[in-house]
Amino acid sequence: MISAASVNPPRLAKVLGVSMEELLGIGDGAQRAKRGPKSQLERQLEAVATLPRNQQQKILAVVEAMIAHHAAR
Repeated sequence: MISAASVNPPRLAKVLGVSMEELLGIGDGAQRAKRGPKSQLERQLEAVATLPRNQQQKILAVVEAMIAHHAAR
């Protein structure tokens, strides 16, 4: 049995690959960096985010229509 006195939270967080905040349930965990390179989708979404708002809305409409069509199958 593990006693509470023998637990080292910073070491446990490191072993689990999480931040202390995540280990303790503080915050939303969004600060944790994703491991590995960005996916093609992430790179494309970042490029879309740089476009003017009206173009973003058009792209979003197409993507939403494709998702709805796929979900309806």
